[in-house]
Amino acid sequence: MAFYAQPAQYAQARQRQISALLAGGFNIRTVNSSTYDMPITIAKNGCSFSIRIFFPDRFPQDRPTFSVPANLLHPWVSPAHEIAGSPKIQQWSIHSDVTLVLREIIANYAALDAASAPDAPFPAPAPAARAGDPARPAERLPEIQSLGASELQHTLSNEESFEAFFSSLDYVRSAQRVIDDGRATCRQLADKNLQAEEAAKALEQEVARLREAQDAQKRAFAEQSALYTAAVEKLGPAHLVSRLQAQGHEAEGACKRLAQQLRDHEIQDKQFMRQYIDSRTAFYRSAALAQRVATEGPRPAPAPPVAPAPPTNPPGMPFMMPAPMSM
Repeated sequence: MAFYAQPAQYAQARQRQISALLAGGFNIRTVNSSTYDMPITIAKNGCSFSIRIFFPDRFPQDRPTFSVPANLLHPWVSPAHEIAGSPKIQQWSIHSDVTLVLREIIANYAALDAASAPDAPFPAPAPAARAGDPARPAERLPEIQSLGASELQHTLSNEESFEAFFSSLDYVRSAQRVIDDGRATCRQLADKNLQAEEAAKALEQEVARLREAQDAQKRAFAEQSALYTAAVEKLGPAHLVSRLQAQGHEAEGACKRLAQQLRDHEIQDKQFMRQYIDSRTAFYRSAALAQRVATEGPRPAPAPPVAPAPPTNPPGMPFMMPAPMSM
C-alpha cells in the first residue's frame, strides 16, 4: 500500500527527518541530495568515527542505509560495512525515526568499547555470499559458539541433527510462530469466507424467490388493472350515454314502424296507442337519462325518470284520433 504518491512527498519526508536530526544536536554534512555524513564521538572512550546515512528515493517506505568505515568492528556491522543488526533498522516502518535509530547505534557502540576502538584491525574478509542471500551481521548465531567441534561436525553432517538444531534456534522458533499464526489467520479467514459464501447463496435464493413473487404480483395487478379499465369503460359516462342513445334510437324506430303499420291498417287502434305510448316513453326516458349522464355523470342509484306525457300525434303524420271501437 503506497503511503506516498509524489516525489515531492518523499522529499518532504526526508527533509523532516534531517530537521529532526539537527534539532536533536547532530552535526550533519551533506554528501549529495540523498547521502549525509554524521560525525560521532563516543564520550566514554573518546572514539570518533562517521556514520553515513543514505536515504533511498522511496524513503520512508524503503528504509535508509547506515554504513561505517571499514576499520570499525561491531556485531551489528555486516561484511558490506552496513549497520544491519540494529533492531530498529530491522523493524523499520514509515513511522520510524532516524534520530532514534542513531541514538540506539551510539548507545550500543558505547557499550562495546573494545570492538569500537578506532585502531581496530580491518574485519576478516567475509565468505562469498550466494546470489539472493541477505546480508547477515556478524555473530548472528551465538548458539553455534556453545557447540564443541565434534558436536558441530555431527550437527552439520547429520540431517536430522541439523534440523533439530535449526528448529531450536530462537529466531527460527519466532519465525515458525509467525508462520503458524499466519496459517491460523488464513484458516479463520477462509472459514469466514466459506460461511459468507453460503450466506450469499442463501440470500441469492431468497432474492430470486422474492423476484418471482413480485413478478406474480405484477401480473395479477396488470390483470386487475385491465379488468378495472374495462369496467370503467363499460360503466363510464360515455358508454352509458352511448347505450342510452342506442335505446332511444331503437324506441324511435319502433314508433315509426307502429305508425307505418297503422297507415297500412296492419294494427288496431288500441294496440297502436298502447305500443306507441310505451315506445315513446322509452324514448324520452332514454333521452333524459343520456342528457343527465352527459351533464352530471352517473349516479349510484338514480331515481327512475318520470314518464313523459304521450305525444298527440306520431312523428311525420297528421293528427289522427282513432275512432272508438264498437263493443
